[in-house]
Amino acid sequence: MIGKLSTQGDTGTPRQACAVRTTSPSAEWPRKFEDLPVLMTQAQVAQLFGLSERTLERQRHKGDGIRFCKMGRRVFYRRDDVAHHLLNCSFDNTAEVRAARGAR
Repeated sequence: MIGKLSTQGDTGTPRQACAVRTTSPSAEWPRKFEDLPVLMTQAQVAQLFGLSERTLERQRHKGDGIRFCKMGRRVFYRRDDVAHHLLNCSFDNTAEVRAARGAR
């Protein structure tokens, strides 16, 4: 839910209104992986990972992001592909990251 800040400053002068997020992300997403939707939209995955939708678009274009499904013009991410991506992005040290990026 989006709320509004006051348009009056401390001095009584008008100021620009701002939108503020009044709900926490944890209230919007299930706590268990199995409770996530089987197909997620780009907006949902972006929110889940804390990324912009544009970042997901760039990753799709470069081929180094999460696997996705296209249905017409719409893009969806399968829950299992999101989990697989997370497992493949887990490393114990930075040398493993460099080795994985070199192998791509």
